[in-house]
Amino acid sequence: MGPDLRTAFIGTYPPRRCGIATFTRDLSDGMRAANDGLRSMVIAVTDADGPYAYPAEVEFQIRQGSKADYTRAAELINYSDVRLVSVQHEYGIFGGDDGAYILDLMSALQMPSLVTLHTVLKSPSESQRAIVRKMATQSAGLIVMSGVAADLLSRSYDVRGAGGAGRPRRALSPRRSSACSSSRTRRGPPGRRSGASTSSRGSTW
Repeated sequence: MGPDLRTAFIGTYPPRRCGIATFTRDLSDGMRAANDGLRSMVIAVTDADGPYAYPAEVEFQIRQGSKADYTRAAELINYSDVRLVSVQHEYGIFGGDDGAYILDLMSALQMPSLVTLHTVLKSPSESQRAIVRKMATQSAGLIVMSGVAADLLSRSYDVRGAGGAGRPRRALSPRRSSACSSSRTRRGPPGRRSGASTSSRGSTW
């Protein structure tokens, strides 16, 4: 990783009580601790329980159900000195049917992005499958946290890559905790949550 690399992290963020929020903060802190030249910008996704008293590193808040906020966030990132974007994807975080609004943000970015998939469903709906496939084409790579998730990504979503499971850096080692959710976000038909979530190994697609 070269000097003076500014990275934007998109996801939920403390003080919002959410496992993905903790992961996003730990990832940002860990990457900066590993590289003195890395600076971070956080784009926090806020739900109906907000607003939250975010720390200074949060430079923009996306209101989960506001479609326009996603393109505004992309504009802010594009006009900054950010060189890489890290997206934390989990069901229930982003607005739109099955979280489709995140695609508006990703398609407008003018720099590479990486997407961490915190849950890979065994039997996704057509909409869920299409969104993950679009994220794969719009990003520089998808990151999953287990070999099982990598296999599901290939079999259930027809997304294949050359990456192999390997020991992740400390900053990428997740802790198991509950994901954020919102009753206002469609999460697919009942029974479709069967799949693989985060564990201690990582693969990049």
